[in-house]
Amino acid sequence: MTETLPRLLSLQSCDQRIRKALHTLDRLRASLAVLEEPALADVQAMQVRHDKIKEAAQARDVFAVQLEQIKDQLREKRRSEHHRRAGGVKACVQREITILEARKAAVKEDLRAAKAQFNENAAALHYAEEVAQTQIEERQRATATLLDQVAVTQDVLRAAQEERSALTSGITPLVLSEYERIFAHRSGVAVVAIAHETCQGCYLHVPAHLC
Repeated sequence: MTETLPRLLSLQSCDQRIRKALHTLDRLRASLAVLEEPALADVQAMQVRHDKIKEAAQARDVFAVQLEQIKDQLREKRRSEHHRRAGGVKACVQREITILEARKAAVKEDLRAAKAQFNENAAALHYAEEVAQTQIEERQRATATLLDQVAVTQDVLRAAQEERSALTSGITPLVLSEYERIFAHRSGVAVVAIAHETCQGCYLHVPAHLC
């Protein structure tokens, strides 16, 4: 048993490194997940902006077509007015022209508003894309740093696991099982050394006959 104690102390140190590495990996992976959340939100927000621009462009195009149609109708009515001689018929055509002029003014205003909305949405999208690009670059740098830390921690974990395999091969199953039980229930401390009749865990005096 005396020969086993140094090996158990080494094993405990190794297990503590493994525990710490696993905790660090969990923390790093949680940080990576946090970085991914705003990226998804940014994509969704950008899609909403693109949809708004598409809607504004469609409205602009519809009003532009309507305006051209009204202009065509006005030209036709004015030609018709020019050829009308009868007072009643001519007056009717003039009323139609007046109505078309009113419609033309209304559609021109709708077209102006649609163009303004399109320009506003396009400017907002351009600004959002610039901001998003900066945020993407920042997230990429942060992600790269975290991935580097993950790689280093995985190397530490792998080395500790290999060391543990070598250490446990020299410990009897019964002692190893008891050690692992205590280690799991005592916050990672199962074995402590005694130096000069003093426990190195609690620093209480241990009589020589008990050492």
